[in-house]
Amino acid sequence: MRTAIFHDYFGAIGGGERVVLMMAKILDADIITTDMDAVAQLKPEVPVISLGPTLKHRGFKQISAYMKFYHCDFSRDYDFFIFSGNWAHYAAHRHHPNMWYCHTPVRAFYDLYFVFLKRLDIISRQEFRVWSHFQRNSISGLYGMSIP
Repeated sequence: MRTAIFHDYFGAIGGGERVVLMMAKILDADIITTDMDAVAQLKPEVPVISLGPTLKHRGFKQISAYMKFYHCDFSRDYDFFIFSGNWAHYAAHRHHPNMWYCHTPVRAFYDLYFVFLKRLDIISRQEFRVWSHFQRNSISGLYGMSIP
C-alpha cells in the first residue's frame, strides 16, 4: 500500500517534523509539504515532495499553505493519506481514505484567542477575528467536530 503524509511545512526543525519523518520511515511513506528549508538538515531517508514555498508575510504564510494543499491532487498516486499539522488537512477533500494526525490545534483560534487579540492593532484584530472564525468553522465542518 502506497502512503503519503501531507505536512504543513519544514521551515524549522521541531518535534512535529521529527514525528513526520519517523512515521514516513516506518510506514515507507512519501512526504508532501510546502516550505523545505529544514529538510536538508534533517537528512530524510524518505522522498519529500514540495508543493512550493509559502508567502512569508504575516498571515499569508498560512493562507498560501492551505491553498497549496487544497488545490493539489495526488489521489491517483497513493492508497492512503495522513495529514499532519494545521493546514495540510485542506487536501482531505480529494485524498481518501485518510487520517488527520493533529499535533495540537492552532491555540490562537481557541484557548489563546483573547491573548492574541490583545496583541494586535485594531485593523489586524478584525482580520484575525474573521480568519479564526473561518478556520474554526472549516475544521469542524471537515471533521464533524463540535468546536466552540
